[in-house]
Amino acid sequence: MKTNVTEEPISETSVSPLPPQKSAPLTVEIFRDLKALERIRTDWVALQQHPNCDFDFYSGVVSSTDSILRPHVIVVSREGRPITMLVGRIDRGTVDFNIGYKKLFGFAAKNLTFLHGGFVGEKSAEISRVLIDSLSESLRTGEADVCYFNHLRMDEDLFQQILMITDRQGYVARFAQRKHRGTSLAASGEGYMKLLTSKERNNQKRRVKRISEDFPNNKIQCYQDPVDFERAVSDIDQIAQKTYQRALGVAFSNTPEARRRLRDEMDRGWFLGDTFYSGFTGYDPAISKYAPGMYLLLRALELLCESNSHGRLKKADFGLGDAEWKIIIGDQEWEEAPVSIFAPNSKGRLFKRTRGAAEALDATAKRLLTRFQLLAKVKRIWRRELSAR
Repeated sequence: MKTNVTEEPISETSVSPLPPQKSAPLTVEIFRDLKALERIRTDWVALQQHPNCDFDFYSGVVSSTDSILRPHVIVVSREGRPITMLVGRIDRGTVDFNIGYKKLFGFAAKNLTFLHGGFVGEKSAEISRVLIDSLSESLRTGEADVCYFNHLRMDEDLFQQILMITDRQGYVARFAQRKHRGTSLAASGEGYMKLLTSKERNNQKRRVKRISEDFPNNKIQCYQDPVDFERAVSDIDQIAQKTYQRALGVAFSNTPEARRRLRDEMDRGWFLGDTFYSGFTGYDPAISKYAPGMYLLLRALELLCESNSHGRLKKADFGLGDAEWKIIIGDQEWEEAPVSIFAPNSKGRLFKRTRGAAEALDATAKRLLTRFQLLAKVKRIWRRELSAR
């Protein structure tokens, strides 16, 4: 990846526009087609913080995915200048009811889905209120049957305001609190290894020794050049096929959407701002005794820090979902929760009650398994069965 920086001459007569005054009234606009979004491309790019919401990636996914009906992007402006975005889309999908990894059943529904990392820009109680008013109106008028936030930070005002929604605005479903983890990065590989505990550094040395002894010709292949794209897809898919995540539909799969995202990331890089965002992970369970996943992850982070001598990258985001490896090497964490708001009508009430019953059953089962110290064992068995499919 090449970065070209061009210095432009500074004009003595140029004056930067004054920022909008916070006392000015807010305006809200919903963008419902890609052509209209081009009008705010520059503002979008300035606000975007997560690869999920990269303008070009988002546009490509919306235009090429059959189940996506259209964009639904709420933009809050002050004095004509966009200051906040809530990036979403209208999907033709289902409201699913699960116990653990098992989907029991689902109802056909029109979903207003807001992306993880899609709430960007200025944030305040006032802005949260106008966003909630907007999405509630979409539910009330039948634009969607359910509004789904793919994880919101629980320490943000938007989450707190959603908890206070009245039944006239929508029915908020129960939610599961989850950890989101990451780690600090250093400006050298050696510096990163020093961030780990001495126990984990010693564990990594043992992994390196054991893998080197049993696989003397092993090597780490880092795909960065777009000319290696097809080979990268083939290698990634070969491993992903053996993981339990593939059976759940959350692993890498050689689909047009996944290929597009991988190509975009190879062209642009796997980071925005000062953050590296990890993607799909997986390993062949047949060689699990070598802990190949943890070995490769730590080597990858070490190599990343070796190329970070400028110190621009400050942290790595491990993505959604918790895992033992994230707990072991992570030094940053925050609370998130997926949130569903059902339309304020009879259909919405049915969805909420049915999902509430399924989630209560799931929580009870997990509580009992945890009490008898069986939860981890059941998860391992379930994942092993899914990997074998």
